[in-house]
Amino acid sequence: MNEDSRPSSFFRAEKQFLMPPDDKPGPDCIRQRKQEICQRMEEILSDYADTFCGEITVNMDFAVLILATTRLAEEIEIYARYLDLLDDHVQTYGI
Repeated sequence: MNEDSRPSSFFRAEKQFLMPPDDKPGPDCIRQRKQEICQRMEEILSDYADTFCGEITVNMDFAVLILATTRLAEEIEIYARYLDLLDDHVQTYGI
């Protein structure tokens, strides 16, 4: 059987076999996602530092600083847990 006489289902099956499914994360997908999360965490920390890590004065509203610090900690914790889940996924599936 030459290539031209193969049924179209053959080519669909071949393509499906050769290309990994989109719904299963591979090592590159997980690595990229981890990199995105780390970049986001870096942005959060940088924004916090730009806003609050300057000169502290007596007139400063410490309630705002405390609230922002609490939010920072909560956001970083969420992203850190997500990174842990990605690491668990890598270990579970041996990716």
